[in-house]
Amino acid sequence: MSMTRQHLCLLALALLATSASGQSRPVSLSAEARHADSLYDRRDYPAAARAYRAALTGSPNDGRSWYRLGASLASVNDNAAAAEAFERSAAIGHQMLAMYNAAAMRARLGQRERALAWIDSSLAAGFSGDSILRNDPDFAALHADSAFQRRVDAAERAFRPCRSRQESHVFDFWIGDWDVTNAQGQPAGTSSVQQILSQCVIFENWTDRQGGQGKSFNAYNTDFSMWRQFWTDQYGRVTEYRESERTKEGGLRFLAHQRSGAAASLIRMTFTPIDQRTVRQFGETSTDGGKTWATSFDLYYHRKQ
Repeated sequence: MSMTRQHLCLLALALLATSASGQSRPVSLSAEARHADSLYDRRDYPAAARAYRAALTGSPNDGRSWYRLGASLASVNDNAAAAEAFERSAAIGHQMLAMYNAAAMRARLGQRERALAWIDSSLAAGFSGDSILRNDPDFAALHADSAFQRRVDAAERAFRPCRSRQESHVFDFWIGDWDVTNAQGQPAGTSSVQQILSQCVIFENWTDRQGGQGKSFNAYNTDFSMWRQFWTDQYGRVTEYRESERTKEGGLRFLAHQRSGAAASLIRMTFTPIDQRTVRQFGETSTDGGKTWATSFDLYYHRKQ
C-alpha cells in the first residue's frame, strides 16, 4: 500500500468513527469483526482480509468492514478484489473516500473509464483533495490524460472556490500596504491589507497615529450574495457590516446597524478606487433611518512605494 493510500485509509476510518454520515455499520461489532480489526490494526493485511471476509458473511451490510477489506486487499495488491470491496462500501454508505479508493483501484487495473467515473462520484460526494489526486501514484498512468486533469482542476476549485469566484475579487483593489491621510492630506495612520484563506478573506491591519490597532475580516458571503465586514479594535469597538452593494465607480459600500442604549443609527462606509495607487474610504452616519447622512470620516489610502 502506498503512503498516500495508507493515509487515505486512516483518514477514512477516523471519519467513519466520528461522523454520523459515515457508512452504515452494526450497532455492535461481531466477534469476527473485532478479530479482523485487531489484525488490521497490527497491519497483518493478508490475515485481516480473510477475517473481514468471514465477518461479512454474517453482516453483509457493514460498510465499514467492506472498506477495511478493500484497504487490506489494496495493501497486498489484490486490486480487482479491492475495487469490488470499495465499491460495495460506497454502495452501502455513499462514503466519499470509498469512492476515491474505488477509482484508484480501477486506475491500477488500467480501467480508465471506470476510474474516471468513480472520481466523478467522489467529487460529487464532496472530495476536494486536489493535491492528493494529483500526487497519488495510483493515478500515474492518467496524469497526461486531459479528462483526468479536468477532474483535478474540479477538485482544486472545490477546495479553493474563491480563487475562481469572480465575486470574491471585487475588493482586491484594497489589497496592499498603505499610508493613510485625511481629506486635508494629514497623516491618519497606516494599513496593511492582505488576502488570506485561499483568497476568500481580505484581512485589514490598521494602525492609527497613536499606535492603536484595529482589524477587519472582509469576505463575500455566498448565502446572501454580498460582501460583509467584521471590524474590531483595541478600544473595544465592534462594528458588523452585514449589508453591502457595488457602486457605479467600481467600489464597494457597506452598511451596518448600530445601537447605543435606546438610540439606533446606521453606518455607511464606501470604498472607491481612485486609481491604482489610491483608494478612498468614506464613512457616514445616519440617526434618522437613512433620510440624512453626516460625514464621520474621509480617508485616502496611498499605496506604499
